[in-house]
Amino acid sequence: MKKGLILTIMLVSVLTLGYSQTGSWNVTNVATWVEAIGAIRSGGNNKEYVITVNGNISVPSSTENTFGSVTGITITIQGSGTLSPSANGSLLYVGTGQTIVARDLTLRGRNANNASVVRIENAGTFRMEGRATITGNSSSRDTGGGVYVAKGCVLTMQDNALISGNTTVGTDTFGGGGGVRVVGGTFTMYGGTISNNIATLHGSGMYGGGGGVNVNDGIFSMLGDAKISGNTTNACGGGVFVFRSTSIMQDTALISDNRGESGGGVYINGGNFTMQGGTIISNTADYSGGGVDNQNGIFTMQDGTISNNTATDGGGVHNGIVTFTMQDGMISNNAATNGGGVYNAATFTMQGGTISGNTVTSNGGGVYITSGLSNGKFTIQGGKISGNTTIFKGGGVYFDSGNWTFTKTGGTIYGDDADQNLKNTVITRLGHVVYNAKDGAWRNASAGPTINPDSYGFWLNDGEVTIFPSSFAISGFSTSTTWKRSNFNNTLTLTENTIKSSSSNYLWILQRISGNAYTFKRGDAANTLTLTIRLDGNSLVISGDSGNGQDNWNGTWVKQR
Repeated sequence: MKKGLILTIMLVSVLTLGYSQTGSWNVTNVATWVEAIGAIRSGGNNKEYVITVNGNISVPSSTENTFGSVTGITITIQGSGTLSPSANGSLLYVGTGQTIVARDLTLRGRNANNASVVRIENAGTFRMEGRATITGNSSSRDTGGGVYVAKGCVLTMQDNALISGNTTVGTDTFGGGGGVRVVGGTFTMYGGTISNNIATLHGSGMYGGGGGVNVNDGIFSMLGDAKISGNTTNACGGGVFVFRSTSIMQDTALISDNRGESGGGVYINGGNFTMQGGTIISNTADYSGGGVDNQNGIFTMQDGTISNNTATDGGGVHNGIVTFTMQDGMISNNAATNGGGVYNAATFTMQGGTISGNTVTSNGGGVYITSGLSNGKFTIQGGKISGNTTIFKGGGVYFDSGNWTFTKTGGTIYGDDADQNLKNTVITRLGHVVYNAKDGAWRNASAGPTINPDSYGFWLNDGEVTIFPSSFAISGFSTSTTWKRSNFNNTLTLTENTIKSSSSNYLWILQRISGNAYTFKRGDAANTLTLTIRLDGNSLVISGDSGNGQDNWNGTWVKQR
């Protein structure tokens, strides 16, 4: 009986060993790498392996599964060494039922490659741990510069993993993903960094981009201390581009210092993006949405911060077609031409949170509402809009002359009667709280939770407004009035908020109006210029100099056009 028990135990041990046998290799050259690959390909299913890489090794590239057709295998490739492909193609090609873990080592690509460094296909899984790095690849196809994740596949990053210094050149407007491209798969960042990658599209547009990450019909999550920074694209989404996908950002995740045509930090075209924490900061868009451009998706901000981003329209957020809901969090210290915090052309609902400290050089310090394609709708149910600054109109909120809807059932938009750190400010005093371009109406005193725009006296509640004389310049951004002095050849050009002499390269921007005294600031210097300007018939009489050797502005100027 005792011998039978021992025999049974031995038999079970042999069967177990046959199922989960672990193989390991120390790879120091291409021969030992090829040996390891061959052994794994012929070793059967449901096995675990460890490959330790020492030194810098150039190995054969893959255009099909690196480890063949075996399934249920887990391969950990670790060490302090570097693997790189010796010819064009992927360094690692992950296949059906295979899990590959990269731990600490560096996976380096090639210049003028035609594939990503790692390609995950057919329900494969790739995980980056420790200090694992993917770098130095330049892909000429729409496969992403660093990693390509196909439908049903999984990519995860954790610890100090890094995807950096990769580029991709898209062949059409649907390409992108300098660091990672996901097409129908799942990408989760529990940590790690995606930085300094570049995506270039031959035809830039709203369907492609993502200097760092491009997610198409997939799932993307940024958790823990994950970071996406310093990436660029000539299309949309300097940091992240998502198309018809589900995305979430939590914890202390960071999207920073990225640049794109639209959506410097994040560009959303379809799907859902939920921000429950983290920071989107110091990103730049050439056109719209310095931090976030929600072009055609559903963006929900439940917490977190969008700050110090810049764009032409919507320094913090541009909301283009569908829905942006702010439940909590902060949109602060962003800068734009219009809409310092938010530029809304669709449906923007503010239920809580704060929009503060944003600045613009034209209209809508905190929020700019335009009719757009969807007739802009702004509903404020809670939260506060405070401390924003604009030169021309609408310190807190600006509404253009189109078809829009404004509903206020709660929250506070602060005016010039508030504490200094709360009040929204307009140089011209045209709507410290709100300005309505359609009706030429405004409000300057704070609008608290019990004051709504349909109440008596909400609009045009005071008359202490100084307007830049309409005779000085023609309204609009593309037209101006030029004045000339009879005894000089130089001319003076005035717009609604700038002044420039033909004898100087300096453009001065209007900062303050006090009676006939207009204070301008040079864009490239700290000094200001205060001029007294008045009309005398059809002539402009100016007195006052900057006092530091700049142009002599004194004299009588005659309108030229």
